[in-house]
Amino acid sequence: MNVLFYTTAGINHNLGGIEKTTNILSSYFRQMGIGTFHICARDLNDAEDKTEYLVSYIEDNHIDIVIDQHWNEYLTHKTLPNEVKIIRCYHNDVREVNITRRLLGDFRHHFGKEQLMNVLYWLNTPLRRKRQRKSFIDSVRYTDQLVLLSRSYCDYLNRRLNLPLDKMRFVPNAVVRGANDAGKVDPKKKENILLFCGRVVHNPKNVFFLVSLWKRLYERFPSWKMVVCGDGPDKRALEKEAERHGLDNFEIVGYANPDPYYEKAKILVHPSLSEGFGMAVAEAMNNGCVPVVFDVSPAYHEIIDNGLNGIIVGGVNEKDYFQEVARLMDDRGLLETMSRQAMVSSERYRMEIVGKEWLSLFTRLMN
Repeated sequence: MNVLFYTTAGINHNLGGIEKTTNILSSYFRQMGIGTFHICARDLNDAEDKTEYLVSYIEDNHIDIVIDQHWNEYLTHKTLPNEVKIIRCYHNDVREVNITRRLLGDFRHHFGKEQLMNVLYWLNTPLRRKRQRKSFIDSVRYTDQLVLLSRSYCDYLNRRLNLPLDKMRFVPNAVVRGANDAGKVDPKKKENILLFCGRVVHNPKNVFFLVSLWKRLYERFPSWKMVVCGDGPDKRALEKEAERHGLDNFEIVGYANPDPYYEKAKILVHPSLSEGFGMAVAEAMNNGCVPVVFDVSPAYHEIIDNGLNGIIVGGVNEKDYFQEVARLMDDRGLLETMSRQAMVSSERYRMEIVGKEWLSLFTRLMN
């Protein structure tokens, strides 16, 4: 069996969720004896005839299944032969929540063109949602399987759009075992670090909230440190905001392998205003780093058992978020207990378990 991934960028373990997930799956499929191929969006953009290029590539490499990681409406059975199975993956929250709040926060820290684009994006919300609904319907109609990151997303689309459940499948992202795999993570040896790990962009990651959060926390916990691991379009603006407030023990390390930071940090602060799955949350838990999130994604309730292995703060209440993080920082025993439980709970996202879901899906489609 040969599988072809379609993505917007190259696969890289240290990049964002889609790129990392594609890299993890590719490695696993090869271990299982499945031929794995990869095409980027730019490969088709450079081709004179996209259809001819894609069909030729599929025929030359004897591709059986195409996995669309980019939600490209071009990849359907309108262009590809029926004997090739098409799996379309959606990596975001199908509900698109907190749009106004996300844009308002972004609006305060950008000027000129960016502000105009945010206004236009907000005004276009009804039309964009209409197009999104049509895209989901067309995906079910013209591809073989729609893969979503949460079971609740399947139920939501079934209720709202009457999409058949047998054409949708819930497959979470997998987490590659880190230090925890060898039993090296000891909660007692972790450092007093609050960690943010992800793309440094305010919409939807809410990164400017980190400044106000740390400003309040540092007054009570001067022996702690906040570390921001990641890069993105708002990295420079975040640096300026931290400088403006004169923050101590606030470090932005930029693009880096997150694994060593997960291993050292005690708490993951993940204040996103919208999230499809929350790859950083599962990765942090795998390394005993206790996550604190806003209740903005149904997937969080499948990853986190609130109060047992992490904290889900109701709504987007910033005061409650501060209090919950402070409570963990103040209670070493509670934090160590939740750290151990987080590592146990993350077992459900091992590649061996998630991989079986993919292999089962392949078998059903090919039969």
